[in-house]
Amino acid sequence: MSKEQISKTSKILQLAKQGNPNVIAAILNHKLQHEGIIAKVKLHDSCLLVLLEAEPVPKPGAVVRFIYHTISKLKPNSIDTVKILGRSLREKQPAWRKQIKLESIPVVLDLSTWLESGSTVRANQVYYPVSWQKNEHNFQGNQAQLPLSTSVKVSVDAQVPPQDKFLRFQVGSGNGALLQVNYIQEILNVSVAGILPVPHTPDSVIGIYNWRGEMLWLLDLNYLLGFPPVWQPKDIPRKKIMVIVLQFNSKLLGLVVSQVEEIEQHHWQNLQPPDRLLPLRFGHFVKAYLPEASSIVLDAQRIVQAALDIKYEV
Repeated sequence: MSKEQISKTSKILQLAKQGNPNVIAAILNHKLQHEGIIAKVKLHDSCLLVLLEAEPVPKPGAVVRFIYHTISKLKPNSIDTVKILGRSLREKQPAWRKQIKLESIPVVLDLSTWLESGSTVRANQVYYPVSWQKNEHNFQGNQAQLPLSTSVKVSVDAQVPPQDKFLRFQVGSGNGALLQVNYIQEILNVSVAGILPVPHTPDSVIGIYNWRGEMLWLLDLNYLLGFPPVWQPKDIPRKKIMVIVLQFNSKLLGLVVSQVEEIEQHHWQNLQPPDRLLPLRFGHFVKAYLPEASSIVLDAQRIVQAALDIKYEV
């Protein structure tokens, strides 16, 4: 890489760390443009205001999580809160509002790798400054496009508290959910033809699958949590389904989910107790809540026990 490119990269990173809205907008749009989303950015004191426009309105879950990870990597010195709005290109008023708090954690940032990586983009009552809320329809912000060829690695030396690894996947209608990796044996893409249906079982039980010589019961996690089922063979013919092989105290269970995404690391101190307002059936299986990513952490023990109880009723 030439000295000119290195200098340009360093300048971009320096401006981003200073909270420059033009640079942050350019970095966000570098990824979001592949999703048909335009990001406009303003800085209000220590709060970064981000307006996302698309047609149709972008779904908040994935985008909020993406912006959280992006800003956390950049670690702008002057920003501690990010407020995000999503609206249709044809509307003046936002369809949703979200707020995230940035963590003061050290980051090792390889800007070139991150910028050149593929873009897969993926909630709380929010109160905005009155002066800004009244002028949302005039929000112009910055959506600059900057040359982002980079290869500068920036690191911060500090002691990082231990983190646990979690698998992210989807439940319900695109809701983010997490399970601790130490309870997960494998992720399978199972052929429907290899599933043995079991007569006279509850609708949540899809059947039995031969996994490494073990009889693996397959349970529709959506149905268990009270959402519309993942697999409806009469209405939605499909050849394969995604299965998370869960193990707790030597008991195995296959959780059928709509989509598996990635492995993440989180500090337990950033997780909050589940909301008491959650529906009883759903809340019983929630172990914690991660507000920054609008995601729930599911309780592996209770899920496995629920599956055992279901089989005993058969």
